[in-house]
Amino acid sequence: MKGKSSQQTRTMPIRISLCANAGSNRGKVVSSLVLKDGATIAEIERIARNKLKIPKKKQVILYEHQHGTRITAENLTVIVVNGAVLNVSCGESFISPQGMTFASSSSSSSS
Repeated sequence: MKGKSSQQTRTMPIRISLCANAGSNRGKVVSSLVLKDGATIAEIERIARNKLKIPKKKQVILYEHQHGTRITAENLTVIVVNGAVLNVSCGESFISPQGMTFASSSSSSSS
């Protein structure tokens, strides 16, 4: 009998979807991935770069799909939840699904 008990997982894996922030596929989900518990922002950026074929010379910035909140190490576990859709940027500001551009900010000073 194969021992599944050796895989002691405390939480379920998280499935997220990625879409391009700009270009012809802007706002369309182009890839999905499953994250292991404890995935870092650097790991998600690396996977997004590979999945969307972004050159290493370009910067990768992740935004929450609907509101444009920039994903950081501080808000990663709050925003990146099962079923989340992330916009993957090559350095440009967040572009909403409706095509509106917003200045990016890594943190907000008001609640």
